[in-house]
Amino acid sequence: MEPSDVGMHESILSRPLDPIEKLILHLTDSDNRCPKSDNQIQAIMFLVSEVLPEFFGDRLRFEPDGKWPHSQMVDDRLRSLREEGVIDVSSCSLTDVGKAISEPAVPEEPLGWVVDSIMSLVMDVSEDELFLIICCDHPEYRHDSDEWARVSVNRRNLAEAMLCRHVVSAARAAELAGVTEQQFFDDLHERGVRWRCP
Repeated sequence: MEPSDVGMHESILSRPLDPIEKLILHLTDSDNRCPKSDNQIQAIMFLVSEVLPEFFGDRLRFEPDGKWPHSQMVDDRLRSLREEGVIDVSSCSLTDVGKAISEPAVPEEPLGWVVDSIMSLVMDVSEDELFLIICCDHPEYRHDSDEWARVSVNRRNLAEAMLCRHVVSAARAAELAGVTEQQFFDDLHERGVRWRCP
């Protein structure tokens, strides 16, 4: 894309992007490792806000919404970016306009490292695995949740699957399984499950 084209695309937006919009652009600025749904973006933003609350201050408020943490502000920003032609209407991918203005959206450290680490985790797990992680760290998402009742029955298998893929540590897997480390390791040993790095 020629520099003049970039200027043309930037001029389409009649306002500067706010920090939350810039972060959303950063999340969606990847062909292979970007979130595939609004729920994944919400989850990433939620987890980032838990690690670095000072970045967001009191601007983001997440509430349980069915299965996922939900922020109305994130929802509003996603809608605006779609309406302005920055993010594709049917997906979470950047349009040509979005690609043209995404470079200035790269977050500074330590935010960039935290965002990329959390995004990597979210992209490496299934929806049920991600929901298990969120519910174990934030029990308020378990209350009155049919999804938690369903997922919790299978939590040992989910934790084991993440351990075997080396997504989480052994201690973390035991925590997610809801048992002591010794119980978890004994169960793996009895069933002949191999999980250690070769």
